[in-house]
Parts: sequence; C-alpha cells; structure tokens
Amino acid sequence: MRVYNSRYPDEVAGIVLVDASSEEAEANAPPGMKKAEEAQKEQWRQWLTYAPSLFRFGIGRQYLKRAEGERSLPPGFQSEFAFLQFQSKSLETMARELDSFGEDSKEVRQSGSLGDKPLIVLTAGRGPTAAEVPAGASMEDFDKFHQIWVNDLQARLAHLSTRGKRIIVPDSGHMIPMEKPQMVVSAVQEICASVNAK
Repeated sequence: MRVYNSRYPDEVAGIVLVDASSEEAEANAPPGMKKAEEAQKEQWRQWLTYAPSLFRFGIGRQYLKRAEGERSLPPGFQSEFAFLQFQSKSLETMARELDSFGEDSKEVRQSGSLGDKPLIVLTAGRGPTAAEVPAGASMEDFDKFHQIWVNDLQARLAHLSTRGKRIIVPDSGHMIPMEKPQMVVSAVQEICASVNAK
C-alpha cells in the first residue's frame, strides 16, 4: 500500500495498515526466527510438490483438522481458514512473499512518508501461542520479537503520516481481520470520516 501510494498518490485518500509488515522486520528478527523462516520456506516448497495430490484424494483433510485446533480464530473460521491456507496457490503465494521480502523492503523504504494523509495502524497485541511458533524457533525468540514489533516497528509505521494513529488490539494475534473484524471496519470508517470532513 505504501508503494502504491508513492506511485499513485492522487488515488489514495487514507490508509489502514493491519498488523502490517515493516521493512525493518528482517533486520530486527532474532537469529532463531531467521532460521525458522528458512525452514518454513522449505516446508512450503515441499507442500507445493505434494499438496495438489494430497487434497485431491482427501488425505490433506486430516492435516486441516489438526491445524484447526492450533489457531486462535473463532471456531466458524478455523476450518475455512485452514482449507484456504493449505491450497497450493496459497502456499505458493506465501513462499513467494517470503522469498521477495528483501526486495519488497527496498521498495517500501524508497516510498517515503504519507505526508498528512490519515493513517491508522492496527497492531496485534497478543503474540503467537506456543502452537504457532514454527519448528526451529523458540518461544523466547518470538516473545522478544513481539516486543520489538509492538513497541518499535509498528510505532514507526504510525509516524509515516502527520495524522498517523496507532491502535493496539490487545486480544488479537496477527489475523486481526478474522479475530477482530470490527476493529478493521471501525478503522476504515474512521479514515472515511476523516477524509469526508476535509
């Protein structure tokens, strides 16, 4: 969104960033998290090889059932989210996102500030649970990074605009749109009201 704003500023009236990535995240991640991220990329690549067949023959259903219990999402969303996330297109997108993070970060750094456009940064106040910590990383690494994420990286995002505001969503993890959708709706409404009041 920040790169889009720098390229098409007349098409952006305001922005809501929802627990958005920071271009400084990689540099601030503990070594254990970096190793876990590389392992996760490899796991997704393996899934990409086998997922279509596994899901076509129903074998993947057992994995989805197990994955449902590992997510702190409302029960109605758990099976839908797991089903969507473990499709080959979704896994491919996630792997590509991780592979291009360094290049994407450079583009975001060059995009500059948002000037005086209204900006709301929603930040997940709850870190990952033990079940959400990938193999190869420790809970300590994730707790440490979560503090950096909340207290530094997300706070910096709010300073991208002279009209920036940060809201911590204390009882939500990274998936704010699914865990606390009303917070996203309220933030968008607030931005719209701010723009219309001009």
